[in-house]
Amino acid sequence: MEFGGRTQRRMLRRTFATTVALFVGAALVACTAAAPKPTPTPTSTTVFASEEEALAAATDTYAKYLAISDAVSADGGREPERIRPYVTEAFWLTEAAGIGGLVSAGYRTTGSSSFDQTTMANLEEGAITVQLCLDVSQVRVLDSGGADVTPDDRVDRAPLEVEFEVSVNPVTLSIAKSDVWSNQDSC
Repeated sequence: MEFGGRTQRRMLRRTFATTVALFVGAALVACTAAAPKPTPTPTSTTVFASEEEALAAATDTYAKYLAISDAVSADGGREPERIRPYVTEAFWLTEAAGIGGLVSAGYRTTGSSSFDQTTMANLEEGAITVQLCLDVSQVRVLDSGGADVTPDDRVDRAPLEVEFEVSVNPVTLSIAKSDVWSNQDSC
C-alpha cells in the first residue's frame, strides 16, 4: 500500500504533531492552525505557588507524554494505553484515532521528538495553556519493511499551544488539547 494520499498524509502529520503533535515521535499529528488569538495574560491560581511552578509542572508532564508517545509509535502503536495517564479522556479519543492510523498503515517510528521555547500563555484555576516549539526532526516514519516513508514536506518544527487540565488532591496535569499555534514564525 502506498502512503501518499492526502488523507493518509494528514493522518500521519497529526499523529506526529500531537504526540508529535498527536502522537509525535511517529505519526505527525495533523493539527490545523487555529484562528489567531490574542496572547492571554497569565493570571494567578491557588493550585500553584507561582507561574514558574505551573510552567514547570506543564513542561514535566509534556516531556513525559512525548517520551511515552515516542515509545508507543516506535512500537508500531502497540499498547497505546500507556499514553492515557497523560491525557484527558476526550484527548485520548483523538490520540487513539491517530494511533489506529499508524497501526493500520503498518508504520512505526524511530528517533525522539523534543520541544523548547516553552512559555506560559494562560494560567487559571483548573487549566494551564503553554506555547512551545515541537521538534520532530529526529523522528523518522518507517513502513513494515523498514523503509523510510517520512513525508518530504513534513514540518520538522511546529509551534503548538497545549492546554492542560489541572486536577487537585493530588495535583496532576492532563493534556486536554494540542493545536498548531497561529504564530508560525515563532519556531
